[in-house]
Amino acid sequence: MRNASPEAYDPFVLSDEEEKRFVAALGDGFGYSHRQGLDQAAMPAEIEAGLLKHRIHYDWRRLPDTWQDDQNGGFWKESDGDSGPGLFEICPVNFYFPAIRKYFLEQKAAYFRYAKSADDYEYEQELNPDEKDGFDEWVYRQVLYKTYSKAWYEYHINLFIFFIDETVAMFTKQIESSLKVGYGFAPIISFSAKLGRLLEQYYWKFLVEKSAIRGDKISIAATSGGHSKASKQRRIHAGWQDAARAIWQENPTASKMTVAAKVKKRLKLAPSVKHISRVIIRL
Repeated sequence: MRNASPEAYDPFVLSDEEEKRFVAALGDGFGYSHRQGLDQAAMPAEIEAGLLKHRIHYDWRRLPDTWQDDQNGGFWKESDGDSGPGLFEICPVNFYFPAIRKYFLEQKAAYFRYAKSADDYEYEQELNPDEKDGFDEWVYRQVLYKTYSKAWYEYHINLFIFFIDETVAMFTKQIESSLKVGYGFAPIISFSAKLGRLLEQYYWKFLVEKSAIRGDKISIAATSGGHSKASKQRRIHAGWQDAARAIWQENPTASKMTVAAKVKKRLKLAPSVKHISRVIIRL
């Protein structure tokens, strides 16, 4: 079978091809299953998914006729107790371990091609199998100097996949040999939790983070623009107040509206007298 690994590898950015393979490996979506071919549809418009890209996966042969006329009706249809859960009742965040393992092993192979093409590693051909394994481990460990890079995440994810595989194998062997299992479950739970957190960070950092940062920058720019506008207004209003103070010194009993009218005329202002009267303060 043809290797699905990407031809080009960037240690910091996911390519479009890598993104498609990673999302497919996760299998996120309402009603998704790696073990069957399903049709797809967009989520109902009233669901606010934000930056998430979950889809609805369904088998048209098992859905009621109402789906054809009313997609939302099909999505929101509850289980009748005899059938499986409705589409909306299924958690869309998935985790299919074999597909995840395959994706990250392909990424590891892609990194090796990238790393070994960047340097002269011709002498690798002279190494025996044990030396070659040690050499490959040394090459791969170089990503640890690129903290939080794509390759750094992939290294740690592959490491925890290895830990889980080894622990499960040891655990299975103990059961088959009728040995006392002891705390065999504890490391599996710990490794799985860390693997899950790494995968979620990998997803957000390389699929979503740029959009989130771009949105944050827009928000900051808008806030900064608002502050700048407010600062400019304060300077303008300070000029109105100075003019009002001078008028009140000439006529201490004048009303705010009278003073505002004189400020407007003296400074040749466009805002209305009523607006100016709300800004100036009798000191």
